[in-house]
Amino acid sequence: MFTTTMDRVRTSEDRRTLEQMLRQTTLSQEIAKRVRVVLALADGASYSTIAARLACTDRFIAIWKRRFVEGGVLALADAPRAGRGHGMSAALAAKIVRHTLQTKPPAPLTHWSSRRLAAELGVAHTTVTTVWKRHELKPHRLERYKGSPDPDFETKAADIIGLHIDPPVNAVVFCVDEN
Repeated sequence: MFTTTMDRVRTSEDRRTLEQMLRQTTLSQEIAKRVRVVLALADGASYSTIAARLACTDRFIAIWKRRFVEGGVLALADAPRAGRGHGMSAALAAKIVRHTLQTKPPAPLTHWSSRRLAAELGVAHTTVTTVWKRHELKPHRLERYKGSPDPDFETKAADIIGLHIDPPVNAVVFCVDEN
């Protein structure tokens, strides 16, 4: 059975996929080593040759040979590990996201901090920051335009922008703000 699989790697789409994986700059070194083992086996290299070239053990080679035979290219990825999961329900994460986006903290506060929101919802602040990271939420960063009540604001803004885009000859333009 394994010979058939290795023959398939020599001539098939699997080989192209494995070689493409090795060209990726974002591929982890652990997975790259597994791919190299499978390609070396497909090329007919012995365990001792592969072990010497890739600095691995016969057991490592046998494990990834078996995993590849059983599951193909996808089996070279890391398997889920045993142990305690993150322990957060999807409902809790949705509640945190909804509360972050749809409510405001009590006045005079302008945005939620992880500790304030955690106290409001009765969860740990690390839970809130975990959800914010997963959903790329940054409530402390404003992403809106603040206008001016000045009736001549648009004219003044156009003049300033015009200076930056097309300054007069021999002019020096400085930008100074309250910071």
